[in-house]
Amino acid sequence: VENVAISQLFPGGWEIVNTRFTDFGYFQANDVTHTDIRDDRVHAYLNLKPKQTRVFRVLLNASYLGTYYLPGAHAEAMYDNTYTARNKGKWIEVVK
Repeated sequence: VENVAISQLFPGGWEIVNTRFTDFGYFQANDVTHTDIRDDRVHAYLNLKPKQTRVFRVLLNASYLGTYYLPGAHAEAMYDNTYTARNKGKWIEVVK
């Protein structure tokens, strides 16, 4: 599948650490064509071969304690609407 877009939204109490612009030590870069990091979400763009799997890592800072809903990730082929997938979101508790 070519031109796959994967989107992950994050709760407001969490901050995405943009490892491209920080000296945070070693952090394994994701193997993607392009990454778009926003205040509350990350979009990754890539191509997938048959039966290929990928693991994506996003470094987060839990800014505030509390219970937050983490929406599921969404993947779709940008120019072929026969390919789309989502996973289930879940409640996450940030504790000290």
